[in-house]
Amino acid sequence: MPLKTVLFAWELGGGLGHLYQFEPLARRLRARGYRLVYALRDLSQARALLGPTVAQLWQAPVWLAARRDDLAPVSYAEMLMQFGYLDSVALGGLVEGWRTIYRQVRPDLLLVSHAPTALLAARGLPGRCALLDTGFGAPPRQTPLPAMRWWQAVSAARLHHSETRVLATINNILTARGLAPLAGLAELFDVDERFLCTCAELDHYPARDAGARYWGPLFTLDAGQDPQWPAVDGPKVFVYADLPAAPMTALLEGVSNSRCCALVYAPTYTVRGKLGAHIQLVREAQNIAAVRAQCAAVICHGSGLSAAALLAARPVLLLPRHLEQYLVGQRLRQLGAGTVLLPSSDGASITAALTALLENAAYRLAAQAFAARYVSLTQAAQLDAMEARCASLLEA
Repeated sequence: MPLKTVLFAWELGGGLGHLYQFEPLARRLRARGYRLVYALRDLSQARALLGPTVAQLWQAPVWLAARRDDLAPVSYAEMLMQFGYLDSVALGGLVEGWRTIYRQVRPDLLLVSHAPTALLAARGLPGRCALLDTGFGAPPRQTPLPAMRWWQAVSAARLHHSETRVLATINNILTARGLAPLAGLAELFDVDERFLCTCAELDHYPARDAGARYWGPLFTLDAGQDPQWPAVDGPKVFVYADLPAAPMTALLEGVSNSRCCALVYAPTYTVRGKLGAHIQLVREAQNIAAVRAQCAAVICHGSGLSAAALLAARPVLLLPRHLEQYLVGQRLRQLGAGTVLLPSSDGASITAALTALLENAAYRLAAQAFAARYVSLTQAAQLDAMEARCASLLEA
């Protein structure tokens, strides 16, 4: 009997967070004997993470045309407008690219992480489908899809208008292929299972539909090097930063001036000038289980490391690079367990924010309260449940 195949698809978003999130589950599925194939937005570091032989890699079809940077999207529909969803001919090319991968790979289970076009291309094809997401790429089942910037006043008319335009593009593609059109954009995300790998408090959509199941944050904890901190006094702060040279320089200046003991994981940064005794810069991934046990606070960009820190009762300073991460920052603010700065902030602002995070007990207490609510959540039990559900989908 041929091996059952799992295809992991990632289309939108930067960094390697989506891949790191999947890897603990991927190891379980490989151990069961399933064949794993990856279609990824960014292949440049994938092999280093996955190893030389464990998987087949494909370049995911991605939108390369110019994006409308003047539009600040207020809904998932408006975000899709920036990635080809107003041009059925151009988007159809991406759909054909995904369908070519499907014809070659013949997946029994498609696991989608922020890959809406992969979902669109899979309609009408055999096999099961599941979402694996922290929430942003798995919008609520509402028509129209709700505003993402939930703290702002957004008119219902705007939400309806934007969704209608995107839906017309999608339905042109579907009807041209003899498939039923969608009645609402939420139908694009109707799958066999939704693995919402987050906690309700960190969900990008605070008002998600009732009955949503949260499987808990999923991340790679045990990979990477054991942390080597600077030999100086001061509270230990772990920094994961992937920024251009100017904001990275400001970040390092701000951290150094706070007089903490900082371990900075910056895989793409080229050092300019002296770092000072308070900063140890590394390019290799760090063992997060060890890091979070030893540090007092974390500075990072997104949801995965933020969740890992909070589950260990460590407050977070978030430097969001795009909307998905900014939404997590807004939830952190609501929790009181962290604060948010734009990555373009100057060194003085970073020093002030980090000093407050370390010295204001309210942040620490809020992080401790969050960790206490999830003290019974273990990744082993979480992975047991997710592995069993994937197996049930594959063997059905």
